[in-house]
Amino acid sequence: MASSLGVFSMIPPVGAILGIPTLFLGISGLRFHRRNPAAGGRTHAWIGIILGGLSGFGYLAWIATIVISEVVRRHPMR
Repeated sequence: MASSLGVFSMIPPVGAILGIPTLFLGISGLRFHRRNPAAGGRTHAWIGIILGGLSGFGYLAWIATIVISEVVRRHPMR
């Protein structure tokens, strides 16, 4: 599940919404795998962690950059 959300989180409008939950689901999947070694999904969990972290925090940084640049543009320093 986490790897599928990780792939979908790379799509720009959806990524801002799915990035952070994908990260948490990947961590949850990795913890489940550590408690139950017979259960599969370790690679899927890592894909979710990596893609969810990159897209989630990347989109948050992108949005913060846009907001900060608009504030600076409207209120120039003198």
